Amino acid sequence: MRETKRTVGPTDRRAGKLASLASTLRQVWGMPDYERYVEHLALRHPGEPPLTRAAYFAQYLERRYGTGHGGCPTRCC
Repeated sequence: MRETKRTVGPTDRRAGKLASLASTLRQVWGMPDYERYVEHLALRHPGEPPLTRAAYFAQYLERRYGTGHGGCPTRCC
């Protein structure tokens, strides 16, 4: 039985480029990248269930804008 190669069409390439661009922009703006988090978890912490997307972003917001030590916000703006 012969294996067939799957060809990648222009739509697939565009989707990949857009995903890559979105990831880069998130990094530039300091926003977390959920897909990268899930990949990291699978590679470095196999068996550990990932947070849901909503829980992941809630944790990010708390870490970035939540209260730090002594009740002071970690960031003001």
